[in-house]
Amino acid sequence: MGTIFLTSAGLSNQQIKDEFIKAVGEPSNKAVVIITTAREEIDKEQNDYCQLAKEKLKEMGFSQVDFADLEAEPTKDFSAYDVIYVEGGNTFKLLRFAKDANFKQTIEKLLARGGVYIGVSAGSAIMCPNIKLTEWKVKAGLRPDKNRFDLTDLTAFDFAPFLLVVHFAPEQIEIVKKFIQEEAVYPVRVLTDEQAFVIKNGQTILIGHGQEIIF
Repeated sequence: MGTIFLTSAGLSNQQIKDEFIKAVGEPSNKAVVIITTAREEIDKEQNDYCQLAKEKLKEMGFSQVDFADLEAEPTKDFSAYDVIYVEGGNTFKLLRFAKDANFKQTIEKLLARGGVYIGVSAGSAIMCPNIKLTEWKVKAGLRPDKNRFDLTDLTAFDFAPFLLVVHFAPEQIEIVKKFIQEEAVYPVRVLTDEQAFVIKNGQTILIGHGQEIIF
């Protein structure tokens, strides 16, 4: 089975990079696709974060780094890729078009062939059972996402058995506690921008800088 990396800020430090390469293997013969769907610019590929991700992956030695947009290419074939890297942005938008593209099945096939999924922010949130925490953070003014995409079902892909607070900072503590009190159907875990959760063989480990915060 493959490996899932859930991050707030991608390959943000050396420990995350090292674990990523360990999971991928020799990068020189591996192909990566960066999913740009969550971005809201017209030319998503030119977004600074997307370009930075491509630059980092190239520096790490990957032979092929492409871009893809589920909104524009809902039937794209991802079978040639060893790594799917899902960029952040608007979580509601990403989930809407990922569902339209049956992207969950794409991820299942990637993991079945031993590939690696790496999510950044919104790309991590859609791997949880739902994205209700995103909705709460938006209402509290802690995220800029707007649900402008007729998304009424916030059920997500359920590869991670918990909900995730990405870009965690101390000012979010009270809203997270309130969410847990009122919506405590699933466990809630948090990630700073310097941490990642790695999921493999049914086990989840935290890597990166800083201690784990448990609610």
